[in-house]
Amino acid sequence: MPKTTQAPKEPDTQEQLPIEEVVVEPEPPATEPAGPPTSPQADGQSNTAAQAEPAAAPPERDSRLDDPAAKEQRGRTALAMIGRNPEADEVWIQIINDPSLSANARSNLIEDLNEDGLSYRNLTSDDLPVIKYRIELVEGLRPYAMDKTNADAFQEAHKDLVNMANRLARQ
Repeated sequence: MPKTTQAPKEPDTQEQLPIEEVVVEPEPPATEPAGPPTSPQADGQSNTAAQAEPAAAPPERDSRLDDPAAKEQRGRTALAMIGRNPEADEVWIQIINDPSLSANARSNLIEDLNEDGLSYRNLTSDDLPVIKYRIELVEGLRPYAMDKTNADAFQEAHKDLVNMANRLARQ
C-alpha cells in the first residue's frame, strides 16, 4: 500500500488586519420642502425665482366622479357584483353613504339588493350563497345607516332577502 502524506501547511502569510467599527449616527428626518426643489442653473446658482412661485395646481378632477347620475350608475354596477367581488362591496358602500347622492337613489341602491346580480324571477340554489352574504352585509350595515332613508331601505332589503332565502330553502 502506498503511503500518502499531507503536504506541510504553509504559514499564513496574510496578516489579519484589525476590523474597525464605524458608527453612523442617523440623520434627523428631513422637513417637507415648502416648494419644488431648486435645480442648479447653468451658471451654478440656484433658482431662487422658482422657490418664490407657488406650487403648480393639482390636475383637474374628473367631473364625472362628482356627477350624481354617474355615481348612481357606478353604484348599480357594483350592486350587481355584491357577494362576488369585495371591491364592488366597497364601492357600493361608499356610494350608498354619499350624502351628495339623492335619498331616492341611495334607497334604490339598497333595496335592489334583492334583484341586481341575482336571477330574481327564477332563483336557484346557486343564488343562495349570494343572498346569505347580502343578508349578513345588510345586518352589519343597518346599525350604522347614515340616515332614516338608508335605515328604512336596509330594513326593506333585509325582509326581501330573508324571504328569498326561505323560499329557496323550501325547494
